Amino acid sequence: MGPLRHLLALAVLCGGARGSDEACSAEIHVVLETAEPLGVVLSERLQITSFVHDEQGRDRPLEATGRVEVGDVLTSVNGQVPTSLGDAVQLLQAASLPRTLTFRAASPRCCSDAAPKTDSFVRVATDGMWTETFFAVKSDFGDAPQCFAYPLVLAAPVDACAPLRVDVSQRYVLAQSSQRCSAHQQALLVGQAGGLGVVLAQFPEKKPEALDLPRGFSGEIRTPVIMVSQTSGQIMASMLASNPMISFVVTPQCSDGPATPASAAQDALATTTAGNLVALADGASHTFPVRMLGSETLLPGGFLKAPSSPVLALGRFKLRFAAESLCGPSARLRFVKGAFVVAAIDAACSSHNQVPRGVHSRDHVNAAEAAGASGLVFSTASSILQRRPFEEPLVLPTVFLSATAVDALRILSGSSGLAENGEVYIEFEPSNVHEHQYEELAALTHMGNWPASTLGRRVLYHRVRRAIAEDPTEDKAAALDALYAQADLHYGLSVER
Repeated sequence: MGPLRHLLALAVLCGGARGSDEACSAEIHVVLETAEPLGVVLSERLQITSFVHDEQGRDRPLEATGRVEVGDVLTSVNGQVPTSLGDAVQLLQAASLPRTLTFRAASPRCCSDAAPKTDSFVRVATDGMWTETFFAVKSDFGDAPQCFAYPLVLAAPVDACAPLRVDVSQRYVLAQSSQRCSAHQQALLVGQAGGLGVVLAQFPEKKPEALDLPRGFSGEIRTPVIMVSQTSGQIMASMLASNPMISFVVTPQCSDGPATPASAAQDALATTTAGNLVALADGASHTFPVRMLGSETLLPGGFLKAPSSPVLALGRFKLRFAAESLCGPSARLRFVKGAFVVAAIDAACSSHNQVPRGVHSRDHVNAAEAAGASGLVFSTASSILQRRPFEEPLVLPTVFLSATAVDALRILSGSSGLAENGEVYIEFEPSNVHEHQYEELAALTHMGNWPASTLGRRVLYHRVRRAIAEDPTEDKAAALDALYAQADLHYGLSVER
């Protein structure tokens, strides 16, 4: 069963205040554009006594509207008043679509028009092409899942209430809900073992729910709990013998389509020298793609990795803006642990002093490294992206962005320049992310197929650009531009001006 958007509640209105943003009434009207069973249990007096979820734990149509509650009484179906429980069942079965149901609220309540509900799903696929899609609910704590496919393994012990006896590094872990420990403890144990998240099978007869941090808990749990129904968990367990991969679909960031294995994406990122920067703010994704100006110069948007930088990691990282220069050991950064720190290269000291190096004295530790940052983003003084040379090995992953791109990120974060302000996440996307989609560009992914001379590469670039002009999709052009930039870097062309 594929992911479906619940366009069930075309209108959910309280009483006679139809069309108003908010109203309070003892009468509730629900309009359903579906013939599915409502998923409610009615008493002889037509009062809702309980809701019934489906086998995957999803709310059925009526409960999914979020407007009716246990205790409400059904008073009409498409304007017809039922006189008994049997009469109500017949009216519901015979009602034409859309079905307009009216309820008398157990107690007056206020409501407003509800936006359609979008469910979230996980997809599990095996080597043998067995694919299943399951309704799932992510905990309110923990990192957001990445839009890649990851290995799924079974916890040992199966309830993950004790240190795990299997390798779960960079994997999602299927575990059973247990009375022995809480889901929060399971998440902590999986995270300590290097797991990416817990896929938790809910207790039988209970539906998946979004867990929050325990009341009074002041710590942080970065490992998310992805809860599925007991039935879904059993099906996943039956797939484990075939090396399943799990991916997340129909979430705010992840689209419904085949997911790239995380290992392949990491391999591409490990070898890339430039690429697209993806920023996520307020649930929206913003891509800053690599672009070319003329034949050689990179336009603002994408990132360039410092030549001696460690490999960039796959995943999302918080973005923080340094409030002061990184010159010297007196620089202090706050709230940057695990984040990429954005700073301008300061002419007041050597640029090498602003980047943590592989060799440094005990009394000279770079501010970003000492503060626990995951990496550095340096803004160039020009609006044109420049690749600064660093010959010594760097301790932290280091990339360069144009000042224009950094300004755009500041606007997204609403930051005033203080490191603790704003909540923006960034991802590094290899410059060849679209190459596999375009057969005509496949040969150019091999750098040896580009001419060694600057003039030769320029001529080839413009010939291919003209050849794809009949299908001038932005992604295809961006892929060609990125390959051209990669070829220039491969042959040692300096893009610093």
